[in-house]
Amino acid sequence: MNINTKKPIGISVIGILLLIGSTFKLLGFSNYNYYQFMFQDLPSQYIPIRYAGSILLRIMTIIAAAGLLLHKEIFRKLTITIALLTFIILYWKHPYSVFHNIALQTENTTTLTHPMLPVISMISFYLIDIILSCGIILYLRREEVRKHFH
Repeated sequence: MNINTKKPIGISVIGILLLIGSTFKLLGFSNYNYYQFMFQDLPSQYIPIRYAGSILLRIMTIIAAAGLLLHKEIFRKLTITIALLTFIILYWKHPYSVFHNIALQTENTTTLTHPMLPVISMISFYLIDIILSCGIILYLRREEVRKHFH
């Protein structure tokens, strides 16, 4: 096999990581009561809509990841779109109130012992999403990677 026709391993790595991560996250959505707890600061009528949107995004990501593994161009574009969408919805995906609610539950208190913990957690999740999304976009847009999709 010519080195120029060798499939880049990064495509498989991204596809597998997205597939595993999104499947794991999707399984986590099976506990609707916990989801309601995390987003309790939202008006109650918006929680089911947000919940459905979260599930839809995970299903779309699983489909995109499977398509990446098959080297299909439409799924390369879908993966890039999902990564771009992550930037747009980042604030709504990881609102501060969720990290605050989880910290309160973890400490089993009404006043946090470490009030910066929710901020640190939120920033960490933001950075992970930003770094992964940028990496996916930059990698999948490379000419030498694009030519492996059909």
